[in-house]
This record gives sequence, C-alpha cells and structure tokens, in this order.
Amino acid sequence: MIDIHNHLLPGIDDGAKTLLEAVEMARIAASDGVKVIAVSPHYQYGERTNTLDEVRRRVDQMRELLESEGVPIRLLPGAEVPVSMELVDMIRNRTLPTIGDNGRWVLLELPFGQMPPRMPEVVFRMKAAGYDPVLAHPERNSVVQQDPNSLDEHVPEDTPLQITTHSLTGQFGPAVKRCALRLLTSGRPVLLASDAHGARERGPALSPALLVAARAAGQEFARALVEDVPAALLRGEALPAPPREQRRRGFLSSLFSKVRG
Repeated sequence: MIDIHNHLLPGIDDGAKTLLEAVEMARIAASDGVKVIAVSPHYQYGERTNTLDEVRRRVDQMRELLESEGVPIRLLPGAEVPVSMELVDMIRNRTLPTIGDNGRWVLLELPFGQMPPRMPEVVFRMKAAGYDPVLAHPERNSVVQQDPNSLDEHVPEDTPLQITTHSLTGQFGPAVKRCALRLLTSGRPVLLASDAHGARERGPALSPALLVAARAAGQEFARALVEDVPAALLRGEALPAPPREQRRRGFLSSLFSKVRG
C-alpha cells in the first residue's frame, strides 16, 4: 500500500515530535502493509524549516535511520500546501512542492471552515503551469459537509479527493464520516491516505478504513485507492478509475490477504 499524506517527519510541523515516534509510526505502517510513504509536512510560506530542499534533506536522513532500524518503508518528499495567492509565486518560480517529488500532483490543504477565497483562480493557474491539485481531506470542510456538490464551484469535477482514513472510521465524528462515504461513492476521483500525525492518536494504519471502503464500494475499489491510484500519482500520471463492484461474501479475508501480501 501507498500513503501519500503523512506527517512522519519529526519536529517540522504538528506531526511526529521525536525521531523515536517517527520510527514507531513507520513500523506501524509497515506492519499494516504500507510500502511507500510520501511525507507531507504543512508548508508555511516564508519559513525556512520546511522548504522543499529542507524536506528532501530530512527525508534522506530519515531513510538512513529507518534502514538502520530495519523498517522496510520507502520514504519520499512532499508537502501539504495551503491554498493562498502566495502559491501563485511558487507556481511562477517552479518551486511548488509536489507529492513524492512527482513534478505534477500537489496536495492542497483545505481548511475546516469556509472554502479558501480565490481558489478557482489558484487552481486555474496551477493547471495552466502543468500542475494538478489533489484536495486533502475535503470531507472535514464544513461547506463540503453541507453540500458535497459545492466542490464544483471551486475545482474541476475531475479533481482527485484525498479522503482521510480516520474520517471513514468515524474518529472525527458522524458528520465527517457521512461526508467521507458520500464522496467515496460519488463517482469523483478519490484515494485514501492516513494524514497520520502520531504513532497512536491519528496513527498511520490504513487497513481499518479499507474495510469501511470495501463495504461501501467493493474490495477491488478499496484496494485501488491505496495501491493503483497513488502509484499512478507518484509516477506523475493520470489517475486510473478504480473498478466498482458488488459486495460479496467473504471479502474481508480476501481484502486483508491482498493488502498484506
């Protein structure tokens, strides 16, 4: 499995606090069947601690540590970028961080309240420059919860939506879970990621949410959201449409065998 939204890098944002916790997060992810993590520290405009070059440097250090600890996780650099007109300068200067350094797909952070002002303009400029947005945790936005179709006013309909695993399992409450399930089954492009911030609370395991997704849309669909879709994203390619299937008896054991195999 592949996780494209994870705050594993320690001491750079509100994610892992220490190297020890970062290693523990990686161990938990690996034991759950995750093979690749694209780290996504919160990008803060004007800060020197989380520039793309600094994130790359820290990822290299973390790779060495995980290798020495025997944790079989491949780490890639990235960032979670807030929607702002300051982003336009990064587009112009070609300094916009992309998921896993793929050069195309950018993880855009949606706030939990109102939609960002001038978002359609920012997205238009991104796409004109060869970038494509992936919206992080739209199900946690209060406007989207009231009307998921309101996304059409801000981004093209084919914009991929990254649904957070803890939203599907109900950790953020019933309203967020309902919205996550609606988006999951809406026909829009979607993928799953952990948005992990620690080893325990908001941890990096993906499998619990996969079971929820499989019940809602089928096991092959759920599997694609953590394998085929993010793999294409990391290659900088167009995202495949996951197959939707009818629920079948015995799919839980089959699902686990696939994601852990």
